[in-house]
Amino acid sequence: MAGVAILYACQKKKKDVGKACDFSDSPPSVIVDIQPDHKLQNQHRLSLASEYEGNNIPALSECGTNTERKSIISHGQLHLEGCWPKDVGIHDIGHRLRYRKKSEKDDTYIPSLKALVTTAKSVLRQNNSIDIYQQYYESYDKGKSASKVMNMNEEDALQVVTVLGDPLTGNMKTGRIPTTRMQRTVAALSWQPEGVSGRRLCVAYSNMRYPYVSSSSLQSGESLSSYIWDLNCSSSPEVTLQPTSQLSSVEFNPRDLHLVGGGCHNGTLCFFDCRRGGSPVSCTPLFGDNAATSPCGGAIRGMTWLQPSGRGQELLAIDGSSYCKVWDTRQLREPVDSIKLSNPNQKNDEEAISVAYNPNFSSHKFIAGTMRGFVHCCSRKNRSEEKTSLYEGHHGPVYNVDCNPLIPKIFLSVGDWATRIYSEDHPYPLLTTRYAKTHMVDAFWHPLHPGVFITTLLSGKIEVYNMGHKMRDPLMSTQISNDCLHCSKIHPDGEKIGVGSNSGQVHIVKM
Repeated sequence: MAGVAILYACQKKKKDVGKACDFSDSPPSVIVDIQPDHKLQNQHRLSLASEYEGNNIPALSECGTNTERKSIISHGQLHLEGCWPKDVGIHDIGHRLRYRKKSEKDDTYIPSLKALVTTAKSVLRQNNSIDIYQQYYESYDKGKSASKVMNMNEEDALQVVTVLGDPLTGNMKTGRIPTTRMQRTVAALSWQPEGVSGRRLCVAYSNMRYPYVSSSSLQSGESLSSYIWDLNCSSSPEVTLQPTSQLSSVEFNPRDLHLVGGGCHNGTLCFFDCRRGGSPVSCTPLFGDNAATSPCGGAIRGMTWLQPSGRGQELLAIDGSSYCKVWDTRQLREPVDSIKLSNPNQKNDEEAISVAYNPNFSSHKFIAGTMRGFVHCCSRKNRSEEKTSLYEGHHGPVYNVDCNPLIPKIFLSVGDWATRIYSEDHPYPLLTTRYAKTHMVDAFWHPLHPGVFITTLLSGKIEVYNMGHKMRDPLMSTQISNDCLHCSKIHPDGEKIGVGSNSGQVHIVKM
């Protein structure tokens, strides 16, 4: 067995190999002993105290710059027009009507309309699920609550904020000296169509006792002036209009906001530009001294601007005769069109005294009220049949007619003691208000609420009707003035009403 190595491997941890350390207490021992050096001790000096300020807040830098300013205005929106294709002119009413008729003939029109009605029903049901008549304060006295609501409707809902007087009439309170001998009546009113920013009001003053006073037969101390007021500065008129005769009607142009059309008692039409002062820039000719020989006939009873193609250059005027005449401001020698009002049931000719026009419905149709209590719906398009429809119901003259701004086929007329609401498809009134104690002299629709209309009474009251609340009775009635009222006009935003009286005062009523 020589040459064979026998090995034995033994594995242990390091801690098990060698002698273990044994720690025990022992007395101290001196390793190094250094003695002090007196030479170095003499060089030692005591230093003075020093201060140090520190800050652990991080340092920040600030830099300023001028940015571009943007004007932001919050306002509401009245959505009257939908989305039209690019090839459809939104200002051309005829083009829009043709496209609408073409869309109604489409096979997908009725299914799409049904889908929209389903969505609208869902929203209406959600609104109707809220009980608006719930009594939240049971412990409150019902008598006091009802009186408080009534006072709010009568006093807070309609408030007279400004009274504009005739500058030529004396005022004992202000010490104004009168410059005219006769009291003038507010014959007509017209607001400048600037939406919510419209603040100008044109007031036509006229002597209703002697209306046919012209510059040639002007009496001593009389004046033909009418005025344009700025409500922001109501102490004096902004523009003084000097027509050829007393104005019986005025109307701002809806396209050119500075152009005012005025109808005179001698039968002429005057056009004023506010930027050029109060003198008329153009007038229709007057032949002879008698008003009956003028191209317009008698006094201009009513007028309205037409918008057949978006230009706003044509004006429809009525003069108390059986003809409604259309004038073009670019050609004032003679009317460009004339429509006769005929009634087969009457032997004598009709006398038009009021007119209304709604461009949202049709560019060639208008409504005219007559002296005999009839209302005519006329058309300029069909020349073979000028009178389209005839409506009756009033016992006397129709003082005013007005088209509903949101429901085109609905219109109203006011005369005698009541206001009547008609539809173009029915010859008889759909609704007649209860007869008032005094005559109703004016009525008009609210421009934003299709079921609300306002009436003006001769006794000095204004009545507001809401067909969604009461059909024949007024929702509220407020005494505006002790004088007899003659005319009224609502602002395009529906928040202000101008009311003219026989004493020459214009009351600005805030709704």
